[in-house]
Amino acid sequence: MKRQILVSDDHNIVRKGVVNLIQEHFPFVETGEAENGAETMNQLRRRKFDLLILDLNMPDANADKIMTQMRAEDINIPIIIFSMYPVQVMEKSMLKLGAARYVSKGDELKYLKWAIEEVLMGKKTGQFSADMPESVSNPFASLTPKELSVMIALFDGKTNKEIAEEFALSPSTVATYKQRMLEKTGSRSVTDMLKVAMQFHLYGFPGVQA
Repeated sequence: MKRQILVSDDHNIVRKGVVNLIQEHFPFVETGEAENGAETMNQLRRRKFDLLILDLNMPDANADKIMTQMRAEDINIPIIIFSMYPVQVMEKSMLKLGAARYVSKGDELKYLKWAIEEVLMGKKTGQFSADMPESVSNPFASLTPKELSVMIALFDGKTNKEIAEEFALSPSTVATYKQRMLEKTGSRSVTDMLKVAMQFHLYGFPGVQA
């Protein structure tokens, strides 16, 4: 029986690229596709998958929200988070969130291939990027996925009220997130935090979403 992999990403070119990679290197695998969070959950309810390759942020849901919903519905399959953010910034928090692996879209495709191989072989959750350069004193490594999403929204110039509406939070919670992020990154203002984020390639990709 063929293994089943669901590829969830709101960018068609990314989905097709991942599907092509799977078809080329894993002939024993059948794939499904989803372009948003709602479609991802619908597919997971209708079909038994062995692996989910999930974009960190899609228009209607981020990985945190989807994984929370999966746990609530007792859908227990390994997840590879696939995002534009560098591995050195996001891998640690994604593994804590419950992902089996984290792969950056900015890295070579071999890393995604390796991650798929390891997960399908049943290897335990853990870092697989040991041969990648470490980031020195990375100020964003401790941010949670929700904090990172709020941070990007702040960089986009959105107000606390707009961010609260987008992420179903209260404005006071957004303010708390903002203060916490400034403390974690050692920044005095959002502008200071933005400058550092651009140095770590967390912001400044026009037209590209995570």
